[in-house]
Amino acid sequence: MKKNLQILFVCLLIFIEGLVATATKRVEAQQIPDDFCITTKEKKLLQDINNWRNSSRRVGDIPFSLKLSYIARLHAQDIYENQDINNQDCDFHSWSDKGFWEACCHSKGEEEDNCAKMQAIEIIGYKAGVAEVIYKGSLDKVMAHWEKSKYFSNLVMQRSNFAEKKHKAMGVGIYKDIICFWLGEETDPTVEPQVCDEDMPPILAMNRKKHRQQEDIPSGEVMPDEKLASGFYLIYGSYGTLEYAKDALKKVKNSGFERALILDQNENGRFRIALQQFETRQNADKARENLDNKAYPDTWILTK
Repeated sequence: MKKNLQILFVCLLIFIEGLVATATKRVEAQQIPDDFCITTKEKKLLQDINNWRNSSRRVGDIPFSLKLSYIARLHAQDIYENQDINNQDCDFHSWSDKGFWEACCHSKGEEEDNCAKMQAIEIIGYKAGVAEVIYKGSLDKVMAHWEKSKYFSNLVMQRSNFAEKKHKAMGVGIYKDIICFWLGEETDPTVEPQVCDEDMPPILAMNRKKHRQQEDIPSGEVMPDEKLASGFYLIYGSYGTLEYAKDALKKVKNSGFERALILDQNENGRFRIALQQFETRQNADKARENLDNKAYPDTWILTK
């Protein structure tokens, strides 16, 4: 009996460790693209919501969130491209089986939005409470519609059933005629989302392989050229020795570029420090323009 209990305990321990490893791998696999940005229309809508809050109750601004803006746009795109408006079982708060996430059906009439909570954890690693409001229609009519909605008004103004809610982050995603608005109860530690140069940014990759960013390596080690993902790299500088390159890497990581890495020696035998990787040249150029010229005077773009 004692031996059987020991075997059962070992099996249970292995099972739990497997679940933890799987969950950890899932969170690490989902990285918001470095060149993700919100459109001017999305930013204006967020500003309009804050202005409305303050004009009515002066409850203060809700900070814009990079994570919630990303998942909002991703969901808006998924709804438009993959969901059937005539589905009798699953409403727009559902997520299809066409992406890198776990599919989720939100039943029509169901009050608790478990799909939003699950996807927030899986896709962006956001574990606090969330709320999602979805609108299908014209952008110029959405605020008038939401202001008349008792549910939306109480939610955003923190009244009635939502009086105890602490809104510490918000994001919005617009794709075609689908608008997704997200609220979160935890501050988003990432930087505020950049604003795109164009009204229509690149379509977000839903395929897991396309979504993958440059893999991480232990800090201070060199990224071999054959393992370098294709894209555009913002280069901080090049160095004649690995020791100098490691010193520079430590400096830029401490200044906020946590995903910076050392690229292998080029044909001239020099090591380069890449601050970030981007999917498009346009976004790489924009990131370079936004850098402090005094702190980063000699940056340039490497194409792989």
